[in-house]
Amino acid sequence: MDIVAVHTFLAELMGRYRVAIDYEGILETQYRSFLKSDATIIDIGAHEGRHTKVFLEVAPAGQILAVEPLPDKAQILRSTLGPSVRLFQGALGEKEGRAKFVWAQGTPEESGFRERHYNDPQNARPTEIEVEVTTLDQLSRDLRRCDFVKIDVEGAELTALRGGAGFLDRLRPIVSVEFGKPAYSVYGHQASDLFHFAQSRRYTLHDIFLNPVPDLETWTAICDRATWDYFMIPDGQSADALSPAAETSRPSPSLLDRILRRLA
Repeated sequence: MDIVAVHTFLAELMGRYRVAIDYEGILETQYRSFLKSDATIIDIGAHEGRHTKVFLEVAPAGQILAVEPLPDKAQILRSTLGPSVRLFQGALGEKEGRAKFVWAQGTPEESGFRERHYNDPQNARPTEIEVEVTTLDQLSRDLRRCDFVKIDVEGAELTALRGGAGFLDRLRPIVSVEFGKPAYSVYGHQASDLFHFAQSRRYTLHDIFLNPVPDLETWTAICDRATWDYFMIPDGQSADALSPAAETSRPSPSLLDRILRRLA
């Protein structure tokens, strides 16, 4: 599989031909393929529960933790999900405390610790609030198992991961992380930082189709090219072994129609 060719193809579809791709749907397809009914899952940046609700469906006998800093979104999660989900209203960082948080009232999905490059800056209406902050290590202190972590925190992904280094070493979950330059760059991060962090914790980065990223050169070629969603899989655990369905969810160089089926 030429992973760079696949991402080049996707970038061409999206850029030249204005094709929209449902990456949230692809992400859901992937984790549905390997999560078991008793899985323990952490949803960091749950927002209104788009993925949290699926986690409850997929893992009815499991344990779901959700993290959401925006007060109105946290209230939606409480009212729609109730006690089925353990909710932390706040954000994840490298240390505990309280911190300023930029609530983009017009585009709340782009809220974060810092103002980012908004997709619709005229309507973003960033407003500063204060939120409680904990670490992933502290949030997970009572867990004896964790199968999957979803992180979508508008540029602060590395901040959350660094605050969970002990958790990653201890429980070795699969992690999905949204990582895009318009958000991570305002934190002073570079594309290579996520690759190096994953290596330091004995994880291998994979693209959203569960294709492994073998080296930094390949990562540099695909990061920010067409997709912003990636997987971190513990070293020694093959994506092919996650589920019999995993291999069929991955595009092959001669069957790019598999990608086309995922076009919105």
